[in-house]
Amino acid sequence: MRVRLRELTPPGTGAISVLEVSGPAALERLSRQFPGKRLSPGRVVLLRLACGGEELDEALVWCESDVRAEVHVHGSPPLVKRLLAEFARAGFDTELPAGPRTLEERALERVPLAPTAAGARMLLDQAEGALRREVLRLLDLPFEERKAGLSLLALRARRARTLLEGARVVLAGVVNAGKSTLFNALVGSERALVTPEAGTTRDLVIERAHLGHWPVWLCDTAGERALEPQESGARVEAAGQELGRRARGAADLVLWLVPADAASGPAAPTGALVVVTRADLVPSERLKHVPLWVRAGPDPRDAAERVTQAILEALGLPARAWEPGAAVPFESWMVAALEQALRDEDAGVLERLLESRP
Repeated sequence: MRVRLRELTPPGTGAISVLEVSGPAALERLSRQFPGKRLSPGRVVLLRLACGGEELDEALVWCESDVRAEVHVHGSPPLVKRLLAEFARAGFDTELPAGPRTLEERALERVPLAPTAAGARMLLDQAEGALRREVLRLLDLPFEERKAGLSLLALRARRARTLLEGARVVLAGVVNAGKSTLFNALVGSERALVTPEAGTTRDLVIERAHLGHWPVWLCDTAGERALEPQESGARVEAAGQELGRRARGAADLVLWLVPADAASGPAAPTGALVVVTRADLVPSERLKHVPLWVRAGPDPRDAAERVTQAILEALGLPARAWEPGAAVPFESWMVAALEQALRDEDAGVLERLLESRP
């Protein structure tokens, strides 16, 4: 007699996942998995889930009847996957979630994971058919007329990556350039330690923040300076500097901070956005021709507003992250599909997008 095990709650991360055990003598079969625990109809039992001596989780088991029970565990997708596999090995018929099949289902599944309200609203628009309607409209156009619409969708797709995943913005520069001060101003709290001592920041300090409606991962890094081998803590600080260089290489944007009162310093990396800091320490006339300067210490709010605007411009992001009803390709594979559709006259690429086939 086969006993079925399936997940009742929607797939994905959540507080609780509920697994249903059903079939002839379901409670008896479930009891064999937990020796020493009395499972009987009408009872709720707290037990520990273990496999091969490894404790996986605590679970509440609701024993509804001899033929049906529910196992309530923490809502971790890897945990649920492991439990389904373990029960399958024990002879249960496990029913794996089918997963999303259409564009609309894929969008709806991602809504709970959106880091901002704007991202969730954008996904809900796609779940209601915005992307499908636009693709169908483009399919009816001649290839030359279709190109403009495809280019706009490709642009929106690149912006959607930032809206759903967050841009990586790294603060770098020489020691005591005010990186941690500006980092705290952008985050909105005293997240990084700020002292007058050079080399205070050695490890990467990473925090998610919101620049307007856009999520970003901000990274504060160790300041650049020449180190003498015999200097106290030189090896640790050098390792921190190397971590900072690697972070810059993986960033979507690097802010290169230059103190206004510094005589000179290393050149900014190619493509970096230069921010002149500690502007309160120099006469205002020296800042007339400086594109971007801040006084993050005495005026953190103004500094955050100035730098936020500059970051959004550098990343090509509009102030408004969500346009109601707009068609937005929301998964990374869709960018490649659209770029191929721009190169080729093969409408099959768009048809595959409609069928939600990466």
